[in-house]
Amino acid sequence: MIGLWKCLIFSLIAVHMVIPGSAFRCYECNSRVDPECENKPPKNFTQDCSKLILPRSSTLNTWKCAKIILSNITNHEKDLVVIRKCTKKHDVCELEQLKEEHSIIQACAICSEDSCNSSTMTLAGFTILSICLLTSFAGKFIS
Repeated sequence: MIGLWKCLIFSLIAVHMVIPGSAFRCYECNSRVDPECENKPPKNFTQDCSKLILPRSSTLNTWKCAKIILSNITNHEKDLVVIRKCTKKHDVCELEQLKEEHSIIQACAICSEDSCNSSTMTLAGFTILSICLLTSFAGKFIS
């Protein structure tokens, strides 16, 4: 049981480790404008959120990162739009949906770690946690 706790603590530290600095960064892009935004946006797509103009109607106290996936409901072909951005609004996904004509929200994720709206950050954390849990449970059955 102690091994499981060590593994969980290590996972949490690894997932939440942030490069030192005071700037909060998020990926800022739209796949309609730049196709690289859809899957793995490059590092140069990150934006220091604190340098953005604060929206008047902010509903959140701190900056968050958002990843929104919209699909066009009038087009029968795959027409997905991925939007990644800094936000201080809790309803950012609905607001982006209104900007994209005839679209519906396929997925919406709001997170509070540096650059957490990339596709790889969540996957890395999930992978580390999964490996730790599997190792811990396998050790119980093998010994």
